[in-house]
Amino acid sequence: MQFLSNTPPANLDRFNESSPLNLGNLANDLVGSLGDGTDASSGWQLSQLKQVFRRRANRRSMLIVFRQLALLVETGIDVAEALELVAESCRHPGLRESLEDILEDISSGKSLSLAVRAQEKMLGNQVSASIQAGEASGRLVDVLRQIAEQLDDELKMRSTIVGAIAYPAILCSAAMVVASILIWFVLPQFDSSFKSMGVDPPIYTQYLLSISRLIRENVVVLSIGAVVGVIASVLLSMQPPVRALLGNLCFFSPVLGPALRNLVIGKLFMSMSHLLRNGISLLEAIQLLRNSTSNGTTTRLMEAWENDVMEGRGLTHSLAEFDFLPDGAGAMIIMAEKTGKLETVMATAGSHYHDEGSAQLRQILKLSEPLIIIVLGVFVGVVVASVLLPMLDVQAGAAN
Repeated sequence: MQFLSNTPPANLDRFNESSPLNLGNLANDLVGSLGDGTDASSGWQLSQLKQVFRRRANRRSMLIVFRQLALLVETGIDVAEALELVAESCRHPGLRESLEDILEDISSGKSLSLAVRAQEKMLGNQVSASIQAGEASGRLVDVLRQIAEQLDDELKMRSTIVGAIAYPAILCSAAMVVASILIWFVLPQFDSSFKSMGVDPPIYTQYLLSISRLIRENVVVLSIGAVVGVIASVLLSMQPPVRALLGNLCFFSPVLGPALRNLVIGKLFMSMSHLLRNGISLLEAIQLLRNSTSNGTTTRLMEAWENDVMEGRGLTHSLAEFDFLPDGAGAMIIMAEKTGKLETVMATAGSHYHDEGSAQLRQILKLSEPLIIIVLGVFVGVVVASVLLPMLDVQAGAAN
């Protein structure tokens, strides 16, 4: 489905803003570009070809760039001069090259929106559409500032999640370190002691020593197998059916589900609010969000909303089909449509659901911390009891 504009963005379905680069589409694009006999004006542009090999700019670098651009343009500096100044100070190599390409396209007579669209794979389709709307409405400074605000909100959201996960991750890492020390240094010593004394340890101790010996003697094979398993899991998780299955399992799980649903819907509502504030139509905003989300459930919601808007119905028409929406979301959307303040209500609701989801996630992870400590303590206790108790029995027998 193309945008309702004179120059619809290309390839939104294949290169979206949140999903990883698809190597199959990459190969198809390269073959198509090399095999096409059309001229440069209608074929694959050099800047587009370079974009295929560039990684998406991280949000922190983009935040700095758009904050600087908004400040410079607001002070009256020409867009081309502002781009040149920002490109000189940009530390992200790929983003700097994209800014230089945009500057080159503007210098050759292209509009800013067309130049940015050529860098869509680096900047994202929402940025491209927002700048197009801002340039058409004469609100470029406001749009640049709002893009920076959206990037700042996303960074804060990510920082909140990372901060909540950090301590449990440290505990898991400590558990792995302790297990490695026991397997490589502690258990071999007790294994040698039992052999030197000619004593057969209990069966559970023999199992533990055998596992330790198996790991040490086959560490290369097991390491290769682990690496292959991780790579295979990553490649498998990139397949759309598998990603959809894993996403639904997490999205509707009884433990993580409520927090994840609040976080995803919060981000979705805030993104829609930003797009609407940038002057993008409701239908175009829905299409952008549909192509930039990797969650199958929210994609179906966006597709339903897209059909409703195109057929002249409101967003509330399809809400009954999607029971995963947080409590109160439907009522807020109904109120927003009645009052005509959709972007304001979406911003407020999105912020509320994000905060609620973050609090739920922190609570879940906080409750998991003692569980991890208990599991680690039980593991260490079992190992210590398995090797020390037989040794104490042997020493007691020798003393008698």
